[in-house]
Amino acid sequence: MSNVKKLIEKHLPRIIEIRRDIHSHPELAFEEVETSKKVVSVLSELGGWDIQPGVAKTGVVAILGADKPGPCVGLRADMDALPIYEETKKPYASKRPGVMHACGHDGHTACLLGAAMVLTEIKDELSGPVRLLFQPAEEGHGGGKLMCEEGALENVSAIFGLHCWPGTDRGNVALARGPAMASSNAFTITVKGKGGHAAFPHQTIDPVLVSAHIITALQSICSRSTNPLDSSVVTVAQVNAGTAHNVIPDEVVMKGTFRSLKLETLKMLFERVPLIASKTAEAFGASAETEIFDGYPVLVNDIKASNYLAGIVQDTVGSGRFQDNEDPVMGAEDFSFYCQNIPGAFWWLGMTPQGQEPISVHTPRFDFDDEIIPTAVELHVEVARRFAAGWS
Repeated sequence: MSNVKKLIEKHLPRIIEIRRDIHSHPELAFEEVETSKKVVSVLSELGGWDIQPGVAKTGVVAILGADKPGPCVGLRADMDALPIYEETKKPYASKRPGVMHACGHDGHTACLLGAAMVLTEIKDELSGPVRLLFQPAEEGHGGGKLMCEEGALENVSAIFGLHCWPGTDRGNVALARGPAMASSNAFTITVKGKGGHAAFPHQTIDPVLVSAHIITALQSICSRSTNPLDSSVVTVAQVNAGTAHNVIPDEVVMKGTFRSLKLETLKMLFERVPLIASKTAEAFGASAETEIFDGYPVLVNDIKASNYLAGIVQDTVGSGRFQDNEDPVMGAEDFSFYCQNIPGAFWWLGMTPQGQEPISVHTPRFDFDDEIIPTAVELHVEVARRFAAGWS
């Protein structure tokens, strides 16, 4: 059996080069044209891969060993960046002002390409096909859902996904069994009142005051309408109103999200958010209309897939670096769409040196840690290499 670690070491300089090049040229959701071209180029150089570009607009699906008789395993990486100005000052920092890889998707893509390099060399050791999914538009645009709709999971028995994780020590692997990441739905509440001069509030219906009461009342959903043991979050993140310091406006527009780890709680949030907004506004003589947008479902790690992944992690990095049965987090991930269709497991790979303060994702100073590339690639490879025997 091939020495995977030595193969990774051979390819590591190229993987790092790819990662930093992608980091320098970030692309937003459904705009990952150059990133997709790079993925196709690298896979084409390797040979042996059946490559399908243009899935979900800018996504790429690649298959190795399609004729092998065993079950097919899927490995997924997301490719899109965020609308953030980078402040890392790294030599390979973003060359596109206002766009940067602030969530590690450059690293995810490079690591999956690194796994492709190794898998190409050990393809004779595979008993079943390997399908790689390079997905666009994870950051709030549901690229994973579109990938599923366009057949990216065809014949795949189970799928596995990686995310770098600043909150965990470098090289440690964390896995939450069952619910792992929350659902997330965006909402817009438009409060309509009656504007007027700030000196004569009694002649108006002040939508700013009404909005303040709505924001406060929305917090009662989590504190008084849900079981204290259930996790839910309601956040109003934008409040837009007014044009002058002495004019009470006619309306206020608020935007936010609500999140949950349980379907029952999510249903309640769908009902309570618009009800509280409308009734609170009504009490002040105003009106409130709520629009709720389709979001991401709860990401539920399949138990069988989690057990399989846990065994690979323990054999590969050791139980001392494995944080099993981690608590779920309230962030959302569209890997959840894959898990709605087939068994899947989503795992986190720590990237903060022990004792250092983590730099959070979605911030201008974030950068993927190249030190974790060997571990990420090795786990991708071993999940694929052992799948036919381990899954059955």
